[in-house]
Amino acid sequence: MRTMRLIRSAAVLALLASTSAGAMGQTVGPRGMSRYATSIYSLIFMYSRPPHASNLVGGGGAVVVQFSIDRQGKLVQIRAIRGAGRTTYDDAAKQIVRNASRFFPAPPPQEMTGDFKTFVIPISFGGR
Repeated sequence: MRTMRLIRSAAVLALLASTSAGAMGQTVGPRGMSRYATSIYSLIFMYSRPPHASNLVGGGGAVVVQFSIDRQGKLVQIRAIRGAGRTTYDDAAKQIVRNASRFFPAPPPQEMTGDFKTFVIPISFGGR
């Protein structure tokens, strides 16, 4: 069940990355994501199973998180742009990104069109 959610999330990520990258004129890889975006999303997936997320009660849900990284790879902004209807899930999704952000590499100069690089990622919690 978890594998299916990850596969669906990966497909959504590829779609989101290719749409936003194409709109911003960035080069993307053969699967619609730049190598840098793939590394960021991979780090988030590695941290998507914190102990507190498995203890959340309720029917589950998905949160779409938007976050920005500066030229040094530091997380500078994070927010839930579409919540799951429960602040517990929204807070847990943002915490997942914060935990993974400690390991974000600096973006390659060719991917930086401004001072920040912004990403959007859906994070799902149980039940779906």
